[in-house]
Amino acid sequence: MDKLSSNQKKILLLVIIIILGILIYKIYTQTKQTKQSDNAKEGFTSTSGIATDLLTKLKSYEAQFTNATNPADLELSIYPWTTKLYNLQSQNQVKAIGLYKPHLSINGTQYAKMGDMLSEHSDYTPPDNKETTLLISKVGSDIKAPTDYTKIISMGDANLPNYYYQLNNLITPNLAISSIANNLQDCINFLGNLNTLLQNNNQSILDGIKNKVGNSAYLQIGNTTPITLTTLSSMPQKANGIIAVPITDKTNIILPVGVGCSIMANNNGISTKLADINFGEGMNFSQMQTANSVLQALGDISLQNLSTENIIINTYTINVFSYVNPQNIIDYLNNLCNNISSILSLPGLSQDFMNYFKLADSIDGVTTVMAALSTLTPSNAADSNGNKVNIIAGNSVLNSYASINSTTLLGGILNLIINYKKTINFPSLKFKPDALIISNLINNTNNTNDTNSTNFNSLVAKTNLLVINNININILDNANSNLSSAEKQLMQNIISNNIPNLSNLLQFNNAIVNNQLEYFPLQIYAPVAPAGYQSLGHVFCNVARDLTKIKTMKNIACIPSGCVKEVRDWTTSDKVFEYNRDGVYWALYKNPYVGTFIAVSKPGVPDGKVCKVVACVAKCSAVDELKKAEKCARTYQALNKTISSETTSLPDLVASTEEDIYLQQIKTQNDNIITLQNRARQLQTDIDKSDVITTEMNKAKLQNYVDTQKRNIELVADRLERDDKKIQTNINIPLQVLNQIITMINNLPNLNASQKTDLTDKIVSNAQAANSGLLTSSQYNANLNDILRSCPQYDLTGLVKKSVVGDVCYGCGTPS
Repeated sequence: MDKLSSNQKKILLLVIIIILGILIYKIYTQTKQTKQSDNAKEGFTSTSGIATDLLTKLKSYEAQFTNATNPADLELSIYPWTTKLYNLQSQNQVKAIGLYKPHLSINGTQYAKMGDMLSEHSDYTPPDNKETTLLISKVGSDIKAPTDYTKIISMGDANLPNYYYQLNNLITPNLAISSIANNLQDCINFLGNLNTLLQNNNQSILDGIKNKVGNSAYLQIGNTTPITLTTLSSMPQKANGIIAVPITDKTNIILPVGVGCSIMANNNGISTKLADINFGEGMNFSQMQTANSVLQALGDISLQNLSTENIIINTYTINVFSYVNPQNIIDYLNNLCNNISSILSLPGLSQDFMNYFKLADSIDGVTTVMAALSTLTPSNAADSNGNKVNIIAGNSVLNSYASINSTTLLGGILNLIINYKKTINFPSLKFKPDALIISNLINNTNNTNDTNSTNFNSLVAKTNLLVINNININILDNANSNLSSAEKQLMQNIISNNIPNLSNLLQFNNAIVNNQLEYFPLQIYAPVAPAGYQSLGHVFCNVARDLTKIKTMKNIACIPSGCVKEVRDWTTSDKVFEYNRDGVYWALYKNPYVGTFIAVSKPGVPDGKVCKVVACVAKCSAVDELKKAEKCARTYQALNKTISSETTSLPDLVASTEEDIYLQQIKTQNDNIITLQNRARQLQTDIDKSDVITTEMNKAKLQNYVDTQKRNIELVADRLERDDKKIQTNINIPLQVLNQIITMINNLPNLNASQKTDLTDKIVSNAQAANSGLLTSSQYNANLNDILRSCPQYDLTGLVKKSVVGDVCYGCGTPS
């Protein structure tokens, strides 16, 4: 045996190689299976259904998204907690960690968590497949919710603006926001700069309004050709005015704002001025929205019985930026694009952050607009109506971007420049000379005759001249044009969609630069497990009121103590974060087996042990029953021993029989249990039998009752059917007939009171007997005849003839 032969050595070496190969293959297979399934279930698989794990477990690293739009996802409104924002400040640096809530709905199965997850990634991202946490299926697992929660940590400013949480998700640790602070401020100011641009070109815009109105508004007298304001203003002034047109008192006149006229009458060759009408003097154009508002602003213009039908409102519109200096527009847009490009080119800027800025759809879109601007040459032109059309507003290159996303800053401003319109409501007065108020015009005559002797009514009837003597085109200098509803909405969209986010980021950047950021608000709670169960992790929320969300969702799993195995003591190497500042201390320890964390509020490791969850089966109830029986027997034996010690029994005898007594008590208890179980089974059988019997008896009783009622109903139906074919004898005697007979008797003069009473009683009794069914119809009639025949002498004139009394059918209508 000391020395092996060459063949033996070869065989031994071959065996060793084979064994090593098998071991390597097993290790490789296990590793491959682990890599293939990060969500592999722990525990064991039951064999032929003999043993079943109490817990259906799953390893996961998926984190919840912060989204509480669905009431069923209430807990998702609790924001993740990280140290990222705090670490962005130059003077504050702590370890990078993040607290996250695991996603609990996986492949259609709802899970519960032992606690929340902790990530140690330097970029504050959620855990990955190397940092899994253990989840327990809600269905099929023996879990219970905590009975309460104990607050461990409470810190941070609960009044922190909500947009801080959003920025926490968007900003990467190396994102140099300060480098684009000026660009952010310029973008915020761009709408203000646009207003400044418009103000600087206000006179050009006003000229455009005058040009538009002057070539559109018109004067019309009767059926003559309309004359525009621009044409009127270019006509020379004559001795008797600009123009003089013959009219009558029924001539329709359309007089635009800013035109003054005189109405003249001719009386025997003498010209008399009836009125001067200056429409629009002092009128506030910003209020000229309706005919009624114009009518109220007219004042006394020597016309009567005017209504809204006399007011014509014409709306004229211009494209504002057609009248703005084109070079100013090019410079403005180039500046805007350069600022947006600087922001969107920031290294590390995610697409989500670009969407948050809402500056442009993409950096490529900004570059394209800038290339289009470089091709433009500032110039002005005029259309066929004399309206200015500069190269910016009418340029086809920029027009191609009119459909760019108007919710972005660049798209919104481009749409505004291309489509921004101003409108002016310009009124005209439509009237006839017969609407003049003559009584107010006595002092308006130009003749040298005695005006008091002038017949002004006849003057109106002979009105023959309208003189246009004044054109005030400058009345539009105080016109306040109005934005159309579309432009108002576009401007509001730019303000509400873009400016707030830019302002928030700028304020946030200032807080970073000035080291003014504190930690997010944080509350950490330890679930309190019910008896027989254990909790292996802590949970977090932002503020104390969020604990209600955690309780409502019931997503925390406490597992049976038998499913927990203590591995080792906690050590300082398990600590992943420590806060120690201004007298406040707290730390986080991570359980490497479960993936949850434990928080402490004082220096030192957590209480208890580092535990893991193991495969566990339901405890056999027989074992518990034996333990109870053993405890009961021992208690009884101890009591018996005490009683025995107080008697004259020999101690040695008691000591020697202790085991016999103990065994006898177990046997007795077991017999009692068996007897009770048998009795319980017998009672249950009796109860079942009783239920069956009672049910059958009740069914029989009910059937008998139904049968009886059926027979009764059939009898009644038969009776009704038979009676329907018979003449009833118990028909009520009509009261009217009885009263007539009784009245007749009481009126007989040859009967005394006693006779009358006796006859009346007989008639009533006879009727009652008939109504009660004691008398047939023929018997009733016979009795009534006998009663009436017993009368001494009576007169039946107009009442009833004896010959037909027996044929009366009471209750059947008029006797025949």
